Amino acid sequence: MKLRSITSQFRLTGMLTLLVYLCMSLNPGLALCQDPSPASEEPEEFMLTLHEGEAAPFDGTLLNVPAAARILTDLRLREEECRIETDRRVRLVTADMQLRIDTEVARREALQYRHDQVISIRDEQIEFLTANMRPPEWHQTGEFWYALGVVSGIALTVLAGYAISLAAGAP
Repeated sequence: MKLRSITSQFRLTGMLTLLVYLCMSLNPGLALCQDPSPASEEPEEFMLTLHEGEAAPFDGTLLNVPAAARILTDLRLREEECRIETDRRVRLVTADMQLRIDTEVARREALQYRHDQVISIRDEQIEFLTANMRPPEWHQTGEFWYALGVVSGIALTVLAGYAISLAAGAP
């Protein structure tokens, strides 16, 4: 009988252990016995304005270390933000000015090309009109070469006839 009570106690303990294990694994929040506290609590910042004759021999503001650190960090952050914003604006203005310069250079090059083409066409027209305005030289005309051909043909015919008459009359 003693063995039976021990066995039933083990069974009861095992079931209870199993129940606790299941509860803890399904909802681990039940296993916490108290609310978790932050690992490190930082002291609150405070500023205290003092007047002469109070705890300090001068007027001013008393800061604790976290407040002074925050002010210093804020100043550095603002300085960095200002530098970044200034750099950004300078880059924007520089890019805009470079775009304007590039546009004007391209415009100038296009106008220079157009000017060169107009001058070239004008020079060609001047040469064409000058060549067609003057009469050709006498030796460059077609009439001269025609007359020269006719005279040369007649002279060649006469010379050929004379050569044949000389050859026929020779013993």
